[in-house]
Amino acid sequence: MMGRVKQRGGNWALLWIALAAMSGQEKFEAIHSTAFKGIGHHYMLEPSERPEGPWLLDYFEISELRDFDKGRLRQEIKSKGCNSTNAGRARRGLSLGPS
Repeated sequence: MMGRVKQRGGNWALLWIALAAMSGQEKFEAIHSTAFKGIGHHYMLEPSERPEGPWLLDYFEISELRDFDKGRLRQEIKSKGCNSTNAGRARRGLSLGPS
């Protein structure tokens, strides 16, 4: 299949194939906003005692809202690990775009 995609126009062909797989361009363009929430962790090698581990862990929760019509982004990250302050209540918020 990849050979056929290259013959039809490379990256643009892949884009149209993906749009068709997601019910078409009209439905894709009808999306005005998205939201997601997640949880993750990362290893904190720099403040850890030894580079070979065990490393300190930082757990975090993230929530994000995107408004495509107005070009806005709202992102909040809550740290729940050893990198947080106030016993797990550290928060970072980010808002971009016109209000």
